[in-house]
Amino acid sequence: MAGQSPRGRAHGRTRRRYRGHPVAAHQGLVPRHRDARRQLIIEWTINHVTFISGGVQASIEVPRPRLGPYVVASQHAMYYFLLSFVVLASSAR
Repeated sequence: MAGQSPRGRAHGRTRRRYRGHPVAAHQGLVPRHRDARRQLIIEWTINHVTFISGGVQASIEVPRPRLGPYVVASQHAMYYFLLSFVVLASSAR
């Protein structure tokens, strides 16, 4: 068959780098699971450790964006303001 060596084994590496079930590692599920755990731990730490973010009840006050004299004040205007950045980012290749 194409892609096999004369001894019948598939070409390439035979051992996987990931622990766990070989099919899950082959499909990339193990690294995704590990990355999701890491993200959850980092987010929890940032949100709950007081000297980093002020704790769970803390909030960050950010002034409304302004374009020259125009201040983006309503939710409707904020949607279109952010949509313009999405359009710019998706059109830039």
